[in-house]
Amino acid sequence: MEKIPTTPLSGINKIYKAVVIFKIAYWQYKWQVLTMALLGFLGSLLSGLGIGMLIPLFAFVTEKKDIDSSNIFHQLISQIFSFLHLSYNLPFILVLMVSLFIAKAGLIVLVGYINEVISARYVRDNSSMLLRKTLGASWSFLMNQKIGYLDRIISSDVALSGGILMSLGDILIRIASLTAYTFIALKISSSITILSLLGGLIIFVFLKLLILYLLEEDLFC
Repeated sequence: MEKIPTTPLSGINKIYKAVVIFKIAYWQYKWQVLTMALLGFLGSLLSGLGIGMLIPLFAFVTEKKDIDSSNIFHQLISQIFSFLHLSYNLPFILVLMVSLFIAKAGLIVLVGYINEVISARYVRDNSSMLLRKTLGASWSFLMNQKIGYLDRIISSDVALSGGILMSLGDILIRIASLTAYTFIALKISSSITILSLLGGLIIFVFLKLLILYLLEEDLFC
């Protein structure tokens, strides 16, 4: 079996080609995709805030009054309750936490709906465009086409392209969510977060080098 050489430049070239293809095929849906990414970021931020509220919640449950005043969540929640003239107690903390998670769930449903609508609209628009151009083509051009070619393009290829658009939207949402959770984690404990990120990076690089070595040695079955 002939070995396929892998170089960093080949990977960069593939990424560049993918970006060019994305711009040609999906650029008209850029604002919808960016909206999904922003909603995903906001939803993850709300979820992170809800998780961060466990710190003052545990302080109430354990009846500890010496909670770290430098904690960002303790300061933020205290300021919110003081601004709204609400008593800073356990029931209100629980209500706020549940409300944040409910809002997160609502944003997840909304983002999923938007992603489905964008994909369906892409399939509809491109299928209509291909059918319209085919019906408007000359008879001599149509005579040179294979039987079932248009049906395969519309029923299979366009649908697969719509699935790719949906996957790209999911990737951007995950990146936005990772950014939001990283921000929240840094605010909770920057040292633990940085150590976790470094550990994950080391594992990723190790596995990448291991896979490249196995490919070069043709050890995959």
